Amino acid sequence: MSVILLIFKILGMILLILLGLILLLILLVLFCPVCYQARGVLHPESHEAHAKVFWLLGLLALCADMAGEATDLCLRICGIRISFSKKENNPISSEDTIDDRDSVNFSTPETETDVSEKTLAAQEVLYEREEAFGESDIPDAPEGLLAKIRRKLDGIRDFLRSIKRMFHDIKASFQKLSSLWEDDDCRDGMKFIAGAFFSLLKTLKPYRLKLKLIFSTGSPDTTGQLLGILAMLPIGYQNRWEITPDFVTEKAYADGTFDIRGCLFGFQVLRTAIRIVLDKNCRTLYNRFMKIM
Repeated sequence: MSVILLIFKILGMILLILLGLILLLILLVLFCPVCYQARGVLHPESHEAHAKVFWLLGLLALCADMAGEATDLCLRICGIRISFSKKENNPISSEDTIDDRDSVNFSTPETETDVSEKTLAAQEVLYEREEAFGESDIPDAPEGLLAKIRRKLDGIRDFLRSIKRMFHDIKASFQKLSSLWEDDDCRDGMKFIAGAFFSLLKTLKPYRLKLKLIFSTGSPDTTGQLLGILAMLPIGYQNRWEITPDFVTEKAYADGTFDIRGCLFGFQVLRTAIRIVLDKNCRTLYNRFMKIM
């Protein structure tokens, strides 16, 4: 009996550990944010940019680096780097070319004469075959040309039919979706989904957006106009951008740094999804959409 109780005790502890791990994972997904950051340096001669989207303090991260014309995209999982950038093929070294040249057998006068004799023999065989076959055995060239033209026209006709069918399907789908918009409940459901989506985008906006910039368009008047446009943006004075125009330089350039950081929590996405599922108009829209499709 004690052995059975010990087995149940061990099984209960294993189940509690599994439930604890599942609960921990759910809490991490809901309350550990998915963060993103991007920073870079703008320079007239060269530029650099680094972007990263990471979760769980960087244990899972997607990184992108750009320096000049070179770009690198990689995925990091617990410090293990998986690169997605294509590796350039290494150029062939001079030693390899020398070895390849050594391996090539250059033709000699004797081999050239042999080749010429073989070509003459092949031409004589072709002449004999042409004399052996009569004109009736030679295929009619115009019929072959007409067959090729007919195949080309059939391919063009099939392509035009596929395009017509595609446009017909798009038109039918548009008519079905327009019928949903005519329904008041479905229209309210679409508006609710759009509002929930834009509210989610507001939570995704960066909490840090710094910019230090010295710029010139090459002309004082256009430099002043661009400065006025940037000064009218609320995002600029809200984040205290440091923008300095250069009215003296006659060459267009931009020199500065930027830093962008933001995050999104899992419970915010879950809250938006629950709001959409619980809305009556959204459920009506879903049912109508599934019936139409």
